[in-house]
Amino acid sequence: MDKIDNTETEVPLFTSPGARLSEGTTYNPQNNSLLWIDIAKGELHRVELPKGKKQQYSESDLNTIANSHEVVKYKEDDKEFIATIGGIALTSDIDIIVAAATQGIAKIDFKTLTFEYKYKFDFIPEDKREFYRSNDSKMSPCGNFWIGIMSNTFKHELKPEGYLAKFDVQTKKFTVLLDNLNISNGMAWSKDLTKFYHVDMTKVTMYKYNKATDSISDPEIFLESKKLGLNIEFDGMTIDDSDNLYIALWDGSGILKVSPEGHFLHKYSYPARRTTCPTIGGAHMDELFVSTADLNLDDTSKLGSVADDLGGSIFRTKIEGVKGRAKYIWEGEV
Repeated sequence: MDKIDNTETEVPLFTSPGARLSEGTTYNPQNNSLLWIDIAKGELHRVELPKGKKQQYSESDLNTIANSHEVVKYKEDDKEFIATIGGIALTSDIDIIVAAATQGIAKIDFKTLTFEYKYKFDFIPEDKREFYRSNDSKMSPCGNFWIGIMSNTFKHELKPEGYLAKFDVQTKKFTVLLDNLNISNGMAWSKDLTKFYHVDMTKVTMYKYNKATDSISDPEIFLESKKLGLNIEFDGMTIDDSDNLYIALWDGSGILKVSPEGHFLHKYSYPARRTTCPTIGGAHMDELFVSTADLNLDDTSKLGSVADDLGGSIFRTKIEGVKGRAKYIWEGEV
């Protein structure tokens, strides 16, 4: 990869004690809050952000953020399943969040701190469901919930048997869009809604997007880490108002900004090797929020034990001359 400009951020926005696999950063403009999940712990987190345009947050700001912290824990009654949350979607109610969880789609309520399954993954045979879990998920421009589903690696080995599925919020039915995936990860739609970008481990694939049918076709490899000489995996992804992609580099300590033509424009670096998911938010939609994972996320006795690696923390970087795009939300009743 050619040398590109780099911005380093060293101080975390927030660190949750015992964080393992922080993911799914989501900005909610309705109440200027930031949400994220810890997949491994089955937790949904939320903090309030400072108002106003700020280059950096002060120590007082960080303390205010910490004091606003809320968390909802997903408790799975069925012990055969590891309790995970893979992705979330906003609704018109700031306290109601839709979650892609281990067995299907759930409703999370910050007022009551409750978790309730609404729709199970009926396209996966019941005797096979323990082998899967949800991963990165987003609402589409048509208001349907697109969910990445992968091997439940907390219990089983990774196999190329994952899916990208769509849940139609009107018909309440699932449709499989892609199968035989390794790890269905980041998703993004172009501003004109003609392209859809999707991450599967070492590849970013670009598809034609049909808004009329909320479907994709004609895959074309957009980026491939091995061909770039990068020994990393691509993870979560977001897109700005100019259609530049921001791609998390798992084992790459940062977020890579890529133009619509596939040119590398900038890297945003963090003191955490496993960067997992970026989102652009803040009152002026010019702040990059990034989640990360602990290097020992599978061994809770060693969490936070790697010197100088702050994996599990959430970071924030002010990005000049950039404007993000608000996420599509779940409309209507959950």
